[in-house]
Amino acid sequence: MIRQAQIMDYNARIANNNALMAEYSAEVDAQNFDKRLRSIMGRQNVLAAASNVVINQDSPLNVAADTAREGMLERLQILNRGEIAASASRAKALGETSAAENGKSKCSDDPDNNWC
Repeated sequence: MIRQAQIMDYNARIANNNALMAEYSAEVDAQNFDKRLRSIMGRQNVLAAASNVVINQDSPLNVAADTAREGMLERLQILNRGEIAASASRAKALGETSAAENGKSKCSDDPDNNWC
């Protein structure tokens, strides 16, 4: 059981690392999305200006505001997906840690157990 408990402890560490990786990955994805969004918004401004449209009023302003709003929602969804994945990994880590502690306590209670 001690060997199994060590394996469960190791699995818990892996799950915690996976949680960190999910958060970091989501942050990188959000930063990459921000770059693409800035590029899109810049092209919108250039196209509007090339059409001799005043870009800071009426329809072009509404389009820019909608693009920014939708971009913010998409960024939050990216971060939320990362947080959900991280939470799932942390829950797995807690389960593994709990199982390992349970196994260790069984071995201390019954050292003659064949698994210890």
